[in-house]
Amino acid sequence: MPFLNGQVSFTRLSITTPSGGAGPSLIGEPQLDALREHVLVPSEVGVKGEVETGWCAGAHVYDEAFDAEHNTYAGGSVLHAAMRMDTNRVPSEIKRAIKGQLEHSVRASSDGDFLSRAEKRDLRDLVEQSLHKELASGKHRTSSMTPVLWDAERHALLLASSSNKATETLLDLWRKTFDGQLQLTTLSAGRLAYDHLATSGRTRDLEDLQPSPFTPPPPHVSDEAGRTPDVPWSMGGPEPHDFLGNELLIWLWHRWEDNGGTLEVTLPSGGTATIEYALDRVIEMQCAWGVTGKQSLRADAEGPSPARLPEAADALATGKWPRKVGLLLADEEGSSWRCTLTGDRWAVTGVALPDPPEDMEDPREKLEWRVEKTRALDERLLGLFHAFLDER
Repeated sequence: MPFLNGQVSFTRLSITTPSGGAGPSLIGEPQLDALREHVLVPSEVGVKGEVETGWCAGAHVYDEAFDAEHNTYAGGSVLHAAMRMDTNRVPSEIKRAIKGQLEHSVRASSDGDFLSRAEKRDLRDLVEQSLHKELASGKHRTSSMTPVLWDAERHALLLASSSNKATETLLDLWRKTFDGQLQLTTLSAGRLAYDHLATSGRTRDLEDLQPSPFTPPPPHVSDEAGRTPDVPWSMGGPEPHDFLGNELLIWLWHRWEDNGGTLEVTLPSGGTATIEYALDRVIEMQCAWGVTGKQSLRADAEGPSPARLPEAADALATGKWPRKVGLLLADEEGSSWRCTLTGDRWAVTGVALPDPPEDMEDPREKLEWRVEKTRALDERLLGLFHAFLDER
């Protein structure tokens, strides 16, 4: 369970009403009832499609017991559950084996060297019947679950996956569960920037933003006047302003080398936090001009940050931008996190949460601690992004 045990990974989605307003700020029986109604109860094996999805209560794939005591945290403002996905599919090697066996049997009973049209039709029917029996046996059914953390207070949902398939499956399941009354929207860097600037009526600023030409174009690109990088992974995607997540990583990198990486940020929920940070362990870069390819730099725990390597500086100078960066963060409360941030997609992976206090022994308290520290990291990363956007 990535949110309640071990390392944490998540992507961020927003929860709104059809009118654009905020969803409920507390999780109550209406929300729990909606999840209960869409718990995955496997159909008769082999009757429906190959993939079935629904909810589970999060302890394991068969956990159907949704209740406030076990599923809600932070006084009812946060819910932990999981999306369950059952796949019932005969592996391709098994399909070929079944077809081969049946074809051999049909040929053995055939009068000629070649199968007649009727024999081929019979063979197809036999293969279909055998595959149906394989599915009906249940031996090819696999179940998996992807945890979610519904932060109702901040009208957000954290999904413990960065795969497009998991996101699309969640969006579909969410629509069925809440019948359009609550809408779920994926949040990459461009959409996060829009939401932040909208709070102060500055969305027009976003419309005019273009990628920053931090360096001249590489030698393979003509140095046209006013030329800006193409940033192909952003401009070619559904949100063309996702490049702001990559510019955030460059900005953090610069400030870290320039003044040691300390920032006082305004948190989305109000108040401020002083954040100290450092670039750590991994930097994955890609040419923003779309011509010089990719580069991945990694370091051991005891070694220097990859950002200190000459290869990193050379890559920046030739137009490569960071897409994924390892970060160490700490705040004035003494909490520290290690994570990896993919800037454009806003995917947070491999999070090592702060350890709970040594005198904290109650298991429930420890789970509350993990949930709160996950939310704190989410908010502090957003605070850094908002500080960058305001300065930019």
